[in-house]
Amino acid sequence: MDRNNGANGMSAGTVEFPFIGPDDSNRVTDVSAQKTVNLYLNLDYKQKPKLYTCPGLKQFALLGGIARSNGVVFGDNGYIVADDKLKKATDTGVVTEIGTLNTSGGRCQLAAGRDYLFIVDGTDGYTYDGSTFAVVADVDLTQDSNGASAPPTSCIYLDGYFIVNKSGTDEYAISSLEDPTAWATLDFATAASDPDDAIAVAANFKDLYVLGSETTQVANNTGNADFPFEFYPGGTIEYGCASAYSVAQTPDGLFWLAVTKYGKVQVIQVQKFNAQPVSGGQYGIDWELSQLDKVDDAIAWVYSYGEHTIYHITFPAAQRSWEYFIESGVWIERESHDDYVSIGRYRGAGHLYLNRKQLIADYANGKLYELDFDVFDEDGEIMRRIRRAQCVERNHRRINHRMIELEMECGKGTVSGQGSDPQIMLRYSDDGGYVWSSEDWRGVGALGNYQTVVRWRNRGQSRERIYEVVMTDPVPMTLIRADGQFEICDY
Repeated sequence: MDRNNGANGMSAGTVEFPFIGPDDSNRVTDVSAQKTVNLYLNLDYKQKPKLYTCPGLKQFALLGGIARSNGVVFGDNGYIVADDKLKKATDTGVVTEIGTLNTSGGRCQLAAGRDYLFIVDGTDGYTYDGSTFAVVADVDLTQDSNGASAPPTSCIYLDGYFIVNKSGTDEYAISSLEDPTAWATLDFATAASDPDDAIAVAANFKDLYVLGSETTQVANNTGNADFPFEFYPGGTIEYGCASAYSVAQTPDGLFWLAVTKYGKVQVIQVQKFNAQPVSGGQYGIDWELSQLDKVDDAIAWVYSYGEHTIYHITFPAAQRSWEYFIESGVWIERESHDDYVSIGRYRGAGHLYLNRKQLIADYANGKLYELDFDVFDEDGEIMRRIRRAQCVERNHRRINHRMIELEMECGKGTVSGQGSDPQIMLRYSDDGGYVWSSEDWRGVGALGNYQTVVRWRNRGQSRERIYEVVMTDPVPMTLIRADGQFEICDY
């Protein structure tokens, strides 16, 4: 019945057909044209997949600038860079300005230690101790071992040290213990297994990762009095880093947008020395990544909702966003709208987890939002949810599509306004997605109409067909299954 799942049994009777699934677009749509946008895959108690609406966004605070970083928690508050300002956000939504950076564009990174918050912006380093914000005056931070300019673009905190890369070199450096204002000339090392530049530094389970443009080396703190971090013997990973700001730490290891010496770009998951691509395979986005003109601007973060841990990655220049669900190993696409017009990407420019709140900073308007399962729009902007299913076909024989019926959550309309009469749209393509039928809308039930039947009859004939459904009303879109009445013709 479909090329992906090989379901059998097609007659004029009503049968369930493969409809629920992840984002999985292939260069050949006849192989797979699946698309899942702003919906996530979950398994019920029978281990059958269902699609649920991703959490919406409600305004939490105004940053007063465009986010240039992910946020971190220092003390009891969250901190994030917006425009040329370091901003503090309380868990009640109060935002205050802490200090001014010497740059107003480009990405920044923050690291929180015991006594200091540390920031790098590719030009300078900055510190905040809870009362005083200052530019780091020590030139050893921004120079390499030869005294040439090499300002850091990446920073972390590990074992009491603040650690940075030296841009344009294979060097990384450590601060004095618990003090990012002090950097000694000799407190540096090189990732010498390969002569590639150090793009980023990262930490996971007490290990230090120095991510180069072509390879990655792993070190740990041996307590060496001369320089405490030493690389493991054989601790080289044959993946480099395509974007310093794609790196994210999770309990399941590190994730980042990787590149090989041969130019292949993939998202990988790394645990110790084991690197595993996660953007390919049965449900992957490798093909779509290969079509992007620019990938070195990718930004990423990890967050959770429900029982899921999610790696989010956005490509600002390409205006595309995807999310990888670590526990289930599937990808979906995220997309936002302004005034009903798609902006292509998800609107998030940074993430902050603060006192059990998952906060998202807007890429354009300076707002800070909170993720909310009970919100089905993005601060008043529509959240367009799309499911494009597997191709329905049977050995290229002609099929009568007598009826399509969706089992979904109905009767959850709003009390008034948009969503009081919620609708779902169905369309289909019989040529692999090049030409689509006209849109055909059906109601999914005003508030309380829980027994609403969502059905389309007499959809004509095809040799192969891709179905797509879309919802934009601010109500839940939960897809449970799809049934159809199909009849195989003799010609």
